[in-house]
Amino acid sequence: MIGIGGVGLNVISGAKLAGAGRIIAVDMQSKKEELARRFGATDFIDASTSDSVEAVRSLIPGGVDHVFEVVGIKSTSEQAIRMARKGGVPI
Repeated sequence: MIGIGGVGLNVISGAKLAGAGRIIAVDMQSKKEELARRFGATDFIDASTSDSVEAVRSLIPGGVDHVFEVVGIKSTSEQAIRMARKGGVPI
């Protein structure tokens, strides 16, 4: 999950309701971690201090099944594609 604004928090909540086992929240603002975890995130990556693609892939070797990108810029869309496993779904 890239982007922890209003839409991103709802995506986290929906993933939790759908039974996702692990929900990794990625954002440039570390202050959003507490809120992301309250909505159901199991992990948080501060993209301002680390390479978010490498950080996600270190948590889930091979990449994740689904990536939701709600920032809407080219660079984060490209990151979502690189976070997904082969056959995974960047959304």
